[in-house]
Amino acid sequence: FKQPVLTANGTLGGDSFAVTGKSVYSGAYWNAFDNNTSTIWHSSGGMPQWLTMYNPKALKLKKLTITTSNHSGHKGVTAGTVLGSNDNATWEHICDWTNDVTAQGATWEIVVNSQKYYKYHQLNITKTAYNPWLGACAVIAEIKSF
Repeated sequence: FKQPVLTANGTLGGDSFAVTGKSVYSGAYWNAFDNNTSTIWHSSGGMPQWLTMYNPKALKLKKLTITTSNHSGHKGVTAGTVLGSNDNATWEHICDWTNDVTAQGATWEIVVNSQKYYKYHQLNITKTAYNPWLGACAVIAEIKSF
């Protein structure tokens, strides 16, 4: 699988890779998949937050790499889960993750090692090191799926 570079969110359930999420304060969901670390997905305040990735052909996800925003003051996400689904309605737990690499512009990975194939993968974020005036936020520059 070679993750495509996105220029829009796309349509879940369609014929190409697409993304959506819980909330956007600035940027867009697809900015986390545009191969440009200068653009970001910045959630609204409040945890949990999530991003759902769709691929028309089911994938057995091995890992995700996450790049934290390099914008001034932004810090990385620190805990959550990865879920899988084939219908975007019934979700199965794949793994829990934690991260202590929160510096601006840092890249780190979540070892997923899914045992099943899924068309939908959801990155759930339950904790973050970034807590501005609007509350705890998820801010991600790039996500790569492997």
